[in-house]
Amino acid sequence: MTVEQLNSRYGAPGRIVFRPGHCGYPDVVLANKYGATEVALLGANVLSYRPTGHSEVIFRPSRRDYNRGESFHGGVPVCFPQFGNRFSKDLPQHGFARVMPFAVKATEYSDEMTEVTLVLRSDAATRSLWPHDFELSLKVTLSMKLTLSRSGEHEYYAALPGKAQTKGAAETSKVKRGGVYYFAAWNAFSLEFTDEDITPYKVFAVGQMEEELAALLETAGAKLTITVEE
Repeated sequence: MTVEQLNSRYGAPGRIVFRPGHCGYPDVVLANKYGATEVALLGANVLSYRPTGHSEVIFRPSRRDYNRGESFHGGVPVCFPQFGNRFSKDLPQHGFARVMPFAVKATEYSDEMTEVTLVLRSDAATRSLWPHDFELSLKVTLSMKLTLSRSGEHEYYAALPGKAQTKGAAETSKVKRGGVYYFAAWNAFSLEFTDEDITPYKVFAVGQMEEELAALLETAGAKLTITVEE
């Protein structure tokens, strides 16, 4: 959609404004009494946030260094389906979501909030890089919510910022329902909701979930929605 079409369908003068952005893709500016934020539709990168009466509080380098090729330098990028190139050398560094255009799913505003929801869905282009179906949405108000809806049985991992301590932990290929395991090769934790033999892989047994959480995961089915918010 063009900037004019986006403003006609999703915009609100003074509150939600679409304007030209990087690489020919629009940006959207949200504003209300609490401040203003700018989000690029390319990669759903949160480019800036300025609380009312203050300077910007999200890192954004000088214009000279800001745009580097197809991706941004600075802001708050969406790194999906991996951070860095820890999981797969075949995937782009930090994943492909940050260099793909997101669609506008919805906008909303009231006296207390201004909001846009952007979405990236699996298609032929994403499946050529990563053969899994997904829907990734980012909801931005003056805070952020990232929701991932899992379709199918593929597992998702998020790398830890540092190596976990495994001294004294047993290493095993037989995981148990309700167990919390550390997979050193990917530097990630795994929550298990079934008994399974994962040979030839091995993980460290580091803890146990509460029964309520284990039961929830066990009955969640193939589609599981995980929401992380500030």
